[in-house]
Amino acid sequence: MQPSDASILSLKLPKLELSTTTDATGAFRPLLEQGFLIQIKDNNTVQNALCRQLGVPENYLRDRIQTVFLNGNAVDDETTAVVRDGDRLALSASMPGLVGATMRKGGFFSGLRAAISHQKSDVAAAAASNAVITIKLFNMVASEIGGIFLRKGILLRGEPFQAWWVHLKDDYRGQIASAAINGKNLGVEQIKSNIGEAPFVQLRVLFQ
Repeated sequence: MQPSDASILSLKLPKLELSTTTDATGAFRPLLEQGFLIQIKDNNTVQNALCRQLGVPENYLRDRIQTVFLNGNAVDDETTAVVRDGDRLALSASMPGLVGATMRKGGFFSGLRAAISHQKSDVAAAAASNAVITIKLFNMVASEIGGIFLRKGILLRGEPFQAWWVHLKDDYRGQIASAAINGKNLGVEQIKSNIGEAPFVQLRVLFQ
């Protein structure tokens, strides 16, 4: 069974909650770009998953997010592409040059990438079961809507989280007002030792 599917929800994982004194989304950008796991309802369109379940504004998805990849295939219509348990979703603002124009959803040059375009999925049925998908946020998208996902709570693989934490700059650490693991308050310097070698970490960030 793949580690990115809904079976993760049955694991006993450390739940880390951070509260910051400012909107410190930029500090988490490396994690958002590497990819994080998040729970949705299975068998939903990309639009429904992002906007109705996770809270991304529909106008932001429509106007700001210009490149969408689902399992490595470029998506032209978020209302028909269906995302399911274990899928990988990458979101980006407009990229420069011919590559950016070619990958842009519904763009004039989209025909140049027919081989890697996502094919229309079957219409999503009513979804009841839980699913876990991987999301990657690139460039300004990470900074602009990363906070939506951090406030909701994301799942991170333990090793990348530990590496990020070790290299986190002191000025960002200074913005952390409080920290708790599994509801128990602790000092910022205790986070690494309390996470240990857990395969995944549940992270939630509250920006004051």
